[in-house]
Amino acid sequence: MAFLYVLITREYPNGIRFYFYIMNLIVRIFVVFVNIYHVENYGKIRRVHELNNAHEKIVNRYFVQRIDWTTSNLGKILYKNVPENAWEREKKTFIIHIYKYWRDFKNRHLIDHVTNRYDPLKDCPVQNCEFTKNENYFYTADVVIFYLFRGRLPRNRRTNLKQRWIFLSDESPVNTFAGAKAKPSFSRLANIFNWSMTYRSDSDVPIPYGRTVALPKPIFPKPKRMSYENIASLVPYWNQKRRDVLVTILMSHCRTHRINYVRYLRRLINIDFYGKCSYTFRYRTRCPGHFNTDCDVTANYLFYLVLENTSCRQYMTEKLFYNAYLKGAIPIIRNPSLEDCQKLLPPNSFLHADQFNSPVEMVNMIKAMGADDELLLSFHAWRNHFNVTNEHGFFNSKSSQMCRLCQALNYNDKSVRWYDEDDIRLYLDPKLLCTAIPDFDFGPVNKRGR
Repeated sequence: MAFLYVLITREYPNGIRFYFYIMNLIVRIFVVFVNIYHVENYGKIRRVHELNNAHEKIVNRYFVQRIDWTTSNLGKILYKNVPENAWEREKKTFIIHIYKYWRDFKNRHLIDHVTNRYDPLKDCPVQNCEFTKNENYFYTADVVIFYLFRGRLPRNRRTNLKQRWIFLSDESPVNTFAGAKAKPSFSRLANIFNWSMTYRSDSDVPIPYGRTVALPKPIFPKPKRMSYENIASLVPYWNQKRRDVLVTILMSHCRTHRINYVRYLRRLINIDFYGKCSYTFRYRTRCPGHFNTDCDVTANYLFYLVLENTSCRQYMTEKLFYNAYLKGAIPIIRNPSLEDCQKLLPPNSFLHADQFNSPVEMVNMIKAMGADDELLLSFHAWRNHFNVTNEHGFFNSKSSQMCRLCQALNYNDKSVRWYDEDDIRLYLDPKLLCTAIPDFDFGPVNKRGR
């Protein structure tokens, strides 16, 4: 600009001086528009940055409540949002022997409970693991897995101390040995195993039924686009949700405390009850409730009643992750505990019985939400920042258990550990980990279940 000023102030013929004047005017106008463009785009960049910061704050606020949790390195990846590249992968192939439960293993992890075979490590970040039922590998495999549900344990102590023996249980402590001919004592299990492999976050190999996972960025980053219509677009099966009956449940294990709780709630609100425990024949036969077959009709409801068969620490199953969240329903939870739900489930995504003074108060909230889409969709706003995964292998979903094991073998601390009796009890003793579920007694049930 100074150069143009010098040119213009020098003595030139009038035509040339006018030419430089016009050029100076054009340059000034151009500079003004460039400044305006940068200011506007700086504002846009700043707003996007602020929105990304808002997303980061929401995610960090969720994970900070887990900061004091004791976890393995794999647990840090799954539950503390630590990136997987924080640890180097092993440069070897791990041989994993499945001890005397290959049939269950194959049905759950190799053929989806139906006929679609798949690689258990497909889409897994690590691939350097091989699984075998060949008993010749019992003494030489890197890892031996013992499925406690069947209660099959070796008679002799091992001779190869370089192996890692792992106990696997994806049932609650109440049912850990439900499929065993005889339940072994905790003293029998002491000083045999090096690692735990359960649904708990503090296991050496956590294998939860599902997880809450942070999205790398929000789906709708701009506030103006976060309308209720857009939130609704994030809810699975939203357009087919019923308004005449708000709540459903699928139940195949007819525990008294669960049946009576449903009976009580049905006096307050309509509930469509599916599964082998249903009072209605057509609902009982429509969805028998076995994990081989999905009950697609439950996707038509706004709420899903979650009643786990036991109330034990962090025990959350496909009832929550598949029947509720994946089907676009808001879970109504009686157990597990409210504290576990707040730390493991998406923020503001569920109703818990312990949040209310009575079932009547809870049902009034359900009815209010059913009549107010904005209130209802506020319980789905988390879907803009988080995703819920299903990792159990039921209902033709993909099991992630063997991927988790392979990840743990690559990333976990390699120091040797032995689980003594006290350690075993901290994972398997229902007296330490479970609470009794209070029952409701309403007298005999009539044909309508009321």
